[in-house]
Amino acid sequence: FKQAQEFSDVYNSGDPMNRKSGGVPYVTAYLDEVNTSSCLGLFKEIIVDRTIDGEEIPHNIFIIATCNPHRGNSLATQTKDALVENEIDFMSMECNPEAGISLKPHHRVNSTTNRPPPPHPPPPPNTDRENSSHEDETFKGTYFVQKLHPTLDLVTWDYGALDDFQESAYIRAKLSMVELNMGDIEASILTNLICDSQKRMRKYAKENLINVLRLSKEEAKLRARSSVSQRDIQRVFIIYEWLTKLYKMIDPHDDKGKYHRRAILVSLGIVYYMRLTDNYRTKYKTFLDKLDRRDMNEINFSTAYQEELDWFLEQFQPLPPGIAKTLSLKENVMAIVVCCLTHIPLIIVGHPGSSKTLSFNMTVSSMKGKESKLPMFRNTDVFKSLDPHFYQCSRRTTSIDVEKVFIRAINRQ
Repeated sequence: FKQAQEFSDVYNSGDPMNRKSGGVPYVTAYLDEVNTSSCLGLFKEIIVDRTIDGEEIPHNIFIIATCNPHRGNSLATQTKDALVENEIDFMSMECNPEAGISLKPHHRVNSTTNRPPPPHPPPPPNTDRENSSHEDETFKGTYFVQKLHPTLDLVTWDYGALDDFQESAYIRAKLSMVELNMGDIEASILTNLICDSQKRMRKYAKENLINVLRLSKEEAKLRARSSVSQRDIQRVFIIYEWLTKLYKMIDPHDDKGKYHRRAILVSLGIVYYMRLTDNYRTKYKTFLDKLDRRDMNEINFSTAYQEELDWFLEQFQPLPPGIAKTLSLKENVMAIVVCCLTHIPLIIVGHPGSSKTLSFNMTVSSMKGKESKLPMFRNTDVFKSLDPHFYQCSRRTTSIDVEKVFIRAINRQ
């Protein structure tokens, strides 16, 4: 309001002869993901009625709002149904590290029968990753999306999703905007591989939703669309650019300047392969290896990915006593290093003992810039110094607690 009013006052106080024919300058207000909030009535008032608590919004404020598609089985709908059906107190909702939110029913004592609450069922056994499959959680729709206010629904424009041809054109357009210094052949290969990877992630998601969650084919296809997005495409570009810089300066694999193919494959591995469960990893790796023998004769995916994992862990030698070179440790270390240096958010999910904290502590204690004990990390042109800010989350964590960590980190910059 204040900025819009300032624009209007400056415009009205100026010389009428010098005013532009366009009128008072507009202030654009962008409201993102409005239907993930709990105050849709307020957004309806702002967008449709153009008032806030009855106060009229200045005429030179232009409002744009975006929302996510609502589905009947979204977390918002399931939560509301559970609260009503089981008389669950909202405060009894607890965070679940794998699924996002879980509900632990807080049964009230029946005032007429005075019966005690039923006992909670025993928790599921905590088994190792190798002995259990979490396929039912891999593509579960644990987002919180409210149904739009009926009046807002009337002014909504559904742009839908990009089809395969449009997505391919989008990748080519983005590729032309990024200075990756690759030839036409490498650019064409990268475009096709990203397109195929996006398709396969959605295909795997659809299979999982049908086989595990027993969804219909139509519903599974619809929900599988959101398993990958344009952000994944951009991450491939970012990681590829960083890897080519690393290979050009250090050449850790003695590629003699022919490192573009390796960078492409490792980028796909970090963005797509790492997120998959074991059975889908096998399918995706088989697809890339077969494709590589036809289009990339120099190296296949399995070799490039494994060599990269080994090389990153070798930079931390010698390992602390009693630490085994497990696959989870290798993947965690490589993901932490690459994502920290490319500013890509990373969430590592795993059972206790799967090297989550260990890999992070190893990384941040080694990457100290010029003061690093390990020679490789003293190259500040590639490896920057990390300044960690720790916070141990719990069920009592609040948004204020998390905000304080970010404020502390910002003040340290």
